[in-house]
Amino acid sequence: MARIVAQQPVEKKRILIADAFPMLRHGLVTFLNAQPDLIVCGEADSIPSALIKIAECKPHLLVIGLRLGAGDCVEFVKALKVQTPGLLILVYSGFEESIFAMRALRAGANGYLMKRAPRDEMLAAISDILDGEIYVSRELAMSVFKEALETQPQFRLPGRPRDARLPPARLGAWHEKDRALIEPERENDRDPPRTHQTQAWFRFRPGSG
Repeated sequence: MARIVAQQPVEKKRILIADAFPMLRHGLVTFLNAQPDLIVCGEADSIPSALIKIAECKPHLLVIGLRLGAGDCVEFVKALKVQTPGLLILVYSGFEESIFAMRALRAGANGYLMKRAPRDEMLAAISDILDGEIYVSRELAMSVFKEALETQPQFRLPGRPRDARLPPARLGAWHEKDRALIEPERENDRDPPRTHQTQAWFRFRPGSG
């Protein structure tokens, strides 16, 4: 008689969707819940509601837009990484990544994905971030690495000319250690931290109005 081996249930990673647009949230929830290893544990349409949902469902990953009411979501990401350093954050935005992705990554986000990206790229971004990597588009990653090769000798490929092409590997994901490529620019950030906004967000508690 054949022995039947019970399969262990797959642990689903909990995802919180925070975006101002209900139809976009609905589409993301439907798409992500159809994946065998993911489950959307909540939705939020503002910074206060995102804080409530983070406390309630304790997501592994927050997928957040850059526009949530009147709050500055980049500063919110920065504050979240201080308050809950284990929370992974993917910024999902329609704003041009060549301008806003670096700001989001410097604030502590683990990835940046344009809303015009195909659905498969969303799954790739989530998978890479859950694996401990940083996700940006291949185009942005190539741009940053080329600049590093030109301006920082320690990042040049040994035995290759300054204008050498990087190998055609998948550059959409970086490991966390590669955040050093963007950290030196932190001092030159022209947008000073809005510490009073950050403190106000985390003074908010459910039921406070």
